[in-house]
Amino acid sequence: MKTAQGVTVVANGKLVDGTGSPPVPDAAVVMKDGRVVYAGPSAGAPEVPPEAARIDARGGTIMPGLVEAHFHPTYFNVSELADLDIKYPVEYVTILAACNAKLALECGYTAARSGGSLHNIDVWLKKAIEEDLVPGPRLAASGREICGAGGLMDWNPDHLKLGMEGLILLINGPEEGRRAVRKLVKDGVEWVKTYPTGDAAAPDAADHHTLCMTFEEMAAVVAEAHNFRRKVTGHCRATQGIKNALRPGSTRWSTARSWTPRRSTSSWSATRRSSRPSSSSTRASCTGPRSGCRSRSSTGTRRRSKGGPRAPG
Repeated sequence: MKTAQGVTVVANGKLVDGTGSPPVPDAAVVMKDGRVVYAGPSAGAPEVPPEAARIDARGGTIMPGLVEAHFHPTYFNVSELADLDIKYPVEYVTILAACNAKLALECGYTAARSGGSLHNIDVWLKKAIEEDLVPGPRLAASGREICGAGGLMDWNPDHLKLGMEGLILLINGPEEGRRAVRKLVKDGVEWVKTYPTGDAAAPDAADHHTLCMTFEEMAAVVAEAHNFRRKVTGHCRATQGIKNALRPGSTRWSTARSWTPRRSTSSWSATRRSSRPSSSSTRASCTGPRSGCRSRSSTGTRRRSKGGPRAPG
């Protein structure tokens, strides 16, 4: 992502700086060359050149960019599990992922960590965002996920010969777990997503009390990921699955559902080059009354999708 040039001022709003300090009414944020140089009361803002870009908050809230820690860019209009991997061809899913990234940014999310993606699309989406080809939040990619054969993410019947390779790397045993991690690392992921347990989304197969990976498989995956200096995250519901993920040293485990953006609200960015939000900025440090702030100013409302069963995360 390219760093914005020039001076931008966001004013006429209430500032919530993310440090725990009380909101500041009638505030202003001043950014220079992509970095926040002032955030505080408008009366104390430094002088800016006449050609500075100005964004009117119109009485709204000015706040640092949000971080979505569990984001599936390739999930779109999911009403059943099969929608995750065979509803659309990969070419169309790639376009949908770019749309989801743009929408996440418009909703105020300036950073996101992928919780898994079809065909490693998030790896290349990250590159496209960094190269300024498409707008989106800073992205940490996870690529395809790892699950034990017959587990939550292994739902396509064998007689259909569809496999699950576009979405999941299925493993049987620790050595296959190591092989899956090596493949993901080769593909360019930063996080390795696993499925230690099932989910209520599959009540007749791998429900939320079911283990989808053994401790030995998890230990092998974590050890191999750490060997390549990668982090591990897991979809956990059952207590024993949580323990199996924590004991080998998984970096993060999740018991919360993921969110895929659907509707947008307005957002502001330090690198706004046109009337639409831009992905081109740097995480900024602040000086002035609100020193310690280290992210772009944006506003957004997190909205969950409505209707239909939620997809496993």
